[in-house]
Amino acid sequence: MKVCNVIIALASIFVLSSCEGNGKNIEFFAPKDDASKNTTDISTVNGSIMVLQRIALPKNAIITVTLSDASLFGVPSVILSQKSYNTKGHQSPFPFEIKYKKSEVRPDAKVIVSATISVEGKLWYVTDSLYEVVNNGVDNNVEIVLTAVDNGS
Repeated sequence: MKVCNVIIALASIFVLSSCEGNGKNIEFFAPKDDASKNTTDISTVNGSIMVLQRIALPKNAIITVTLSDASLFGVPSVILSQKSYNTKGHQSPFPFEIKYKKSEVRPDAKVIVSATISVEGKLWYVTDSLYEVVNNGVDNNVEIVLTAVDNGS
């Protein structure tokens, strides 16, 4: 009976470790000396991020754009690509471009793009709607509208 439990535990670990995803930060730039990399596998989603509230963001506001596969119900989305940058005092709308590997996107995947704005590690704005991209033919001029987070202040 103990041997059976050990086998089941090892099989579970193997299955779960193969589902871990791609991580948060994916580097898409191949070393210049590696000519064997296929650059046709890289594609982009671009558009703009808008904050409708008339409030000036501080110069140290950070925008994070995430492209993820949300196909499976009940499990966390798999992050395909994520990019963060400082607004440097610029105000809405914010243009964005996020790269991803086409080979990592399944034909039946529900790929979504989302964004957040944070200041000193505290969320100020988040995406509250689904913006489906890539497999539905949309990958250019995506307009993401962010909603203010109630921080209790």
